[in-house]
Amino acid sequence: MGKNYLKSPLKTIPGFNAKLSNWSHIKIGSDDGFVYLPVDYHQLQICLRNLPDIGLRPLPLGAGSNILFGNTSAYALISDKHLPHFWRIEHNRVVVSANYNITQLIMVLAKNNLGGLEFLAGIPAHLGGLTHMNAGAYGHSIAHFVHQVRLITLQGEDITLNSEEIIFNYRYSSLEGFITEITLNLPSIPETEIRKTAKSYIMSRQAKQPLHYPNLGSVFKNPPHYFAGQLLEKAGFKGKRKGGVAFSDIHANFLVNIDHGSFQDAYELIREARAEILETFDIALETEIKVIN
Repeated sequence: MGKNYLKSPLKTIPGFNAKLSNWSHIKIGSDDGFVYLPVDYHQLQICLRNLPDIGLRPLPLGAGSNILFGNTSAYALISDKHLPHFWRIEHNRVVVSANYNITQLIMVLAKNNLGGLEFLAGIPAHLGGLTHMNAGAYGHSIAHFVHQVRLITLQGEDITLNSEEIIFNYRYSSLEGFITEITLNLPSIPETEIRKTAKSYIMSRQAKQPLHYPNLGSVFKNPPHYFAGQLLEKAGFKGKRKGGVAFSDIHANFLVNIDHGSFQDAYELIREARAEILETFDIALETEIKVIN
């Protein structure tokens, strides 16, 4: 992975030509994406400020746990990989860099008897992405623990928002920009209890989700009063395959890459599923994953 400054439209920001399938958990993506790798927040600001001048939209890249890459030519892919990586306790609150893996964070904080995030254990995502989408599971959501969010806006301004200034809804936040750090209010819980609870959630995911194949987690949001997986199963999509991609036969709301699947394979299955659920149940499914095309 050689850095290439010359091909970058923003010549002071390191970047490289990337095989995008390596940047998505479903292992799908073109071989010719260009990824920017800012090493500090100043470079990130420069990148965001100058993108409009070259006609590109920013696309933050974290762990790639919910992103399906199609045609990315209109985007500047900006990775959080080399940005500052930290956590610290400040005034009974925890300040964490957005690029922290959530399971690693849970285990680090457990040593300090700080818990509450165990319901996210086992998800291969960074804290920033989870905050941006207001991730949740088992009746909990991360918004409940967010005190402040620091981000670089699309105009390159470094700002901090209190939770009262952010709209959080089901799998949604009003945050726009590149999240750099999150301040969390976390309850005091004994380390042994945190680890036991986190392990139970991880085991539950392993039992109920097709983690043995590359995937992106839940494809669709649950519509009001329904579970997307149940609707898909009733409509015959459980196990349905197109090319190298299929809806899992373990969990119908998971797309899995079972044999060198392509973006078109996945995209067509998503399109067909939405059309069938709308026709059969008069319910419009919304994607929970990011489909970039």
